[in-house]
Amino acid sequence: HEQLLFDLKNAPSLKLMRREHAALITSFLYRVFKGTQVVAIPLNELIERLDSYLDYLNEANPGLYPLAATAYIKQWSSEEYQLLRVVSRGDEPTVELTAEAERAIGWVEERYRRTFVSTESRLRSIVLLLEEIIAKSTEDVPARLQQLEAQRDALQHEIDTIRATGHVIPSTSTEIKERFLLASELARQMRRDFAEVEQNFRAIARALQERQLQPGVRKGELVGYMLDADAELRESDQGRSFYAFWEFLMSPSRQDALAEILDTIYRLPTLDVLVRDHPLLRQLTRALIDAGEKIVQSNYRLAEQVRRLLDDRTLA
Repeated sequence: HEQLLFDLKNAPSLKLMRREHAALITSFLYRVFKGTQVVAIPLNELIERLDSYLDYLNEANPGLYPLAATAYIKQWSSEEYQLLRVVSRGDEPTVELTAEAERAIGWVEERYRRTFVSTESRLRSIVLLLEEIIAKSTEDVPARLQQLEAQRDALQHEIDTIRATGHVIPSTSTEIKERFLLASELARQMRRDFAEVEQNFRAIARALQERQLQPGVRKGELVGYMLDADAELRESDQGRSFYAFWEFLMSPSRQDALAEILDTIYRLPTLDVLVRDHPLLRQLTRALIDAGEKIVQSNYRLAEQVRRLLDDRTLA
């Protein structure tokens, strides 16, 4: 109860839904970031697109949104809103969604995006996950061998049946659509999870900066704090999961295999209608690398911060 009271009052993602211009903010951010599946947009381009969107909305409802596009972007990037992050890298600043914005947009996607409820696919996935937990958690050698032999026998039975009949029983069009939608939903959730991991790295960097400003603090204490916090994050379930995933994704052979799978999926006639409205999977590898790269860059900036700290010590 107390946590909900606090979050409803302070969490930017929840405060967004109560704001007067929530429909403008959420629809625009969804349109420019999720509609095109990009991680970052040049600031000038974002302002131009918002300017066009405001003209379109105000044409139907004069005076509905009175501020200029630049003012809205500045507002949404402020400490009060915490929905956009302006990053100055290179010649032109770019704009990214914060983890709080990802949460809010994720809620909207969950509410409006689903074509139908894929209950059968979800149940099948749950059962497979539970079976995997049981199979991979046992240290009983005979029990594990029995599980593997049962899987082998099931596969051999299917092979023998196909050879004997000359026919394969494919999934129904409904089953294929359900699994495609479930995969798309999981991919979107993964993108939102990345934003949260990045936020954790940023929190360490921000805490390090705050500690630097404290009077009498020793450099060694700061470095020790950063190393401990970084190690804690890496050893957490969230950190372990991300770095295991990143290692998997950085394998060229796995990227090629995933690209081949996705290329085959998007050629299936059954999915012709769905693929136009769900472009994320087609760009999945690139989208995940872009999102993961932001986390790696956050970690790199944290390392640079400590390096400068140590350089100052050496110069002194």
